[in-house]
Amino acid sequence: MHDLKGRESPSSTSPTGGLRLYLYITAGVTGAAIMIVEILGAKMLAPWFGTSHFVWTAQIAVTLVALAVGYYAGGRLVGRSARLGRLYGAIVIAAGYLAIAVALREWVAYLFLQLPLAAGSLISSVFLFFAPLGCNDQHAFLRLGDHDLGGDHSILATRYQGNVQINSYSTPGRCL
Repeated sequence: MHDLKGRESPSSTSPTGGLRLYLYITAGVTGAAIMIVEILGAKMLAPWFGTSHFVWTAQIAVTLVALAVGYYAGGRLVGRSARLGRLYGAIVIAAGYLAIAVALREWVAYLFLQLPLAAGSLISSVFLFFAPLGCNDQHAFLRLGDHDLGGDHSILATRYQGNVQINSYSTPGRCL
């Protein structure tokens, strides 16, 4: 049996109640952050691309595809290694990327403004928001909260991984 840092643990293989609650709160906060980025992302592009349905559709599509990729990658990451540092590292990377994206949004918008509206707004949204949205995988935190740290997955975690994989494949279809 190993703890979250990969060391031998003499106690239970499940995360403690406090840690589990912390993971669930983190999942809720990252979920809220995803919604904020989705809404503000479209608003950030509005001065150059407007607020038409093309901009909103592009932002929603990028959000859904990024989440699908993030859910799949996060599920695989937790399945291979139950380390909190990797998951929290992804949040830090997402925050850093977003800080840079805010600074570069005007440059990116002008770069793709020469394209048709639908393509320009989609590519701008991908460039600015895909990576940070994909890094914030609250499902990995939920799965980690129910993960059997001894290497065998609990029934909930195994079932949850299947749901994550199904969502990873079905979400891009919803964007079409």
